[in-house]
Amino acid sequence: MALIYVRDGENYVLAASNDGRDHDPAWLLNIHTVPAVQLLVKRQRVHGTARVLHPVDPGYGRLWATFNAASGDRYQHYQAKTPRPIPLVIIEPGA
Repeated sequence: MALIYVRDGENYVLAASNDGRDHDPAWLLNIHTVPAVQLLVKRQRVHGTARVLHPVDPGYGRLWATFNAASGDRYQHYQAKTPRPIPLVIIEPGA
């Protein structure tokens, strides 16, 4: 599955938007169960550990603004479609 990401230092940041639907995407449920992940970034495999960041968590606001700006405000549009707070997922490579 192709997802948009932004970089925050060495980390990758993803949004669990599910196109603004009222439920989390299935892949987010998988991360809660098994946080060990593998990304394919420009034909390079990146192994890492995922952690979920919610709007009440420190750093969420900064990362949300960065992510949303990088996508041309697309994710703010998704957030407007659902009362569900859209979590971010931080992937720490090699962790």
